[in-house]
Amino acid sequence: MKVIDQYLATRHQLFEDAGIFPESRTVQTDGPVRNIHYLKAGTGRPLILVHGGGSHSAEFFGILRPLAERYTLYVVDRPGSGETDFFNYRGVDVPGHAVNFIRSFMNAAGLKKASFPAQSMGAYFTIRFALKHPEMVGKLILIGAPAGMNRRVPLPLVRQAR
Repeated sequence: MKVIDQYLATRHQLFEDAGIFPESRTVQTDGPVRNIHYLKAGTGRPLILVHGGGSHSAEFFGILRPLAERYTLYVVDRPGSGETDFFNYRGVDVPGHAVNFIRSFMNAAGLKKASFPAQSMGAYFTIRFALKHPEMVGKLILIGAPAGMNRRVPLPLVRQAR
């Protein structure tokens, strides 16, 4: 069994056990990542959930059901995670990439404004996006410490000198 098949089977089991059955969708974008996978569930105002580093959209399985009762959830897989296309970060302007990733997802999904529960690297992406496009952000809900939120910024997050 391929790794992706194992992941999908495990994700399905997690959702079944949690009693929620989000739609698995992929959008094509004009951004830095061509195909972005996300899970969609619920009805109401849009929430875009953005996971941290080394994870995937299914990590939110425990809170999807109660959130879906009040909101339309868009739970994205960040680049190279879950079913979203791989992305090579070597030599990339990571802050700009973060902004373009979120913007291109929202455009492709037809969203003009959303709120963002996010954590770790996902929070870093959404903070960068909110600074650049505040008109597209309802609220930021930062779970735990966003990546890079201390005086010493980890080397991968430092903008590369050209």
